[in-house]
Amino acid sequence: MSIKNSFYSDNSSGAHPKILQSIQKVNEDFVIPYGKDPYTEQAKIQFEKNFGTNIAIYFVSNGTSANVLSIKAMTKSYHSVLCTEESHIYTAECGAIENFCGTKIIPMKTNDGKLNEEIIEEQIMNVDNVHKNQPSVVSITQPTELGTVYSIDEIKRIANLTKKHGMLLHMDGARLANAAEYLGVSFKELTKDVGVDVLSFGGTKNGLLMGEAIVIFNLKLAKDFKYIQKQGLQLMSKMRFLSTQFDCVLKNELWLENARQANQMARLLEKEINQISDFKVILPVQSNIILIKTTKKNIKFLQRRYSFLVRSFQKDTFCIRFVTSFLTKKSDVIDLINYIKQANFKK
Repeated sequence: MSIKNSFYSDNSSGAHPKILQSIQKVNEDFVIPYGKDPYTEQAKIQFEKNFGTNIAIYFVSNGTSANVLSIKAMTKSYHSVLCTEESHIYTAECGAIENFCGTKIIPMKTNDGKLNEEIIEEQIMNVDNVHKNQPSVVSITQPTELGTVYSIDEIKRIANLTKKHGMLLHMDGARLANAAEYLGVSFKELTKDVGVDVLSFGGTKNGLLMGEAIVIFNLKLAKDFKYIQKQGLQLMSKMRFLSTQFDCVLKNELWLENARQANQMARLLEKEINQISDFKVILPVQSNIILIKTTKKNIKFLQRRYSFLVRSFQKDTFCIRFVTSFLTKKSDVIDLINYIKQANFKK
């Protein structure tokens, strides 16, 4: 179904025109399949420029496969993965990690979608208890499913804690570009430099037609990953159509251009929303996700024209989730605000 007025997800947007051009360009000749082509090699060079050298890069079709295969490389069946109760790997993977990895997911409550040392420490009580799954991985989402962003120092502290307990750190970076833009840092500073072992790097939410990447910083975990990728149904024969998109988005900082537009539109929406009664922004807007508390009547009014997610938030409170993208324009935000004002006026 076509959605004209969508703030439902950055997955709802189309692909950036430059991305489509890059796909068309690599469609013009014959190359060796399964990622042995020059376009995939060029994309890997761009990853090394952005994330640092001595890393392993693998391209997959979607975010679920990126998360599942990352966790598979980091765990055994008797292990557990610690994450927040909002984490995508817990709420929106249809049990894919448990099914494919045989690994237990342990969700933890937070106030803002972010883990910290205290919360994690509470779940590391079962180490060496033969009756319990052994905590092996901490998985954080950057930015979180609530739109909040971990600072570099916050990630460092979590990474240090995982290493202290012989655990690994996974980052779900489906919107990592938005976090990097907000913090004003490089991808390397936000991942490799702070102790992330494996990253699921998002492309689809940042202008790609499809495709995500798995970046392994802890090379011990990359030793047999090619077999995990193949067994996990993610070794694409025509890999160039995935990889060339990353070459395009990383080159000349197209990722930053896209993320900046999305983030700026979210901040504009936050500014305008805060001036309207009965609509309250719940958490600081640090990426392209905005959570807004309002009445059920207002929600129903807005649903006549706009698509968005309605979700629960703390003690049975319901709120609207708006997500902006690189395609969101200032006029889109103003139109939404004007419509919200109509809801407020009609009350």
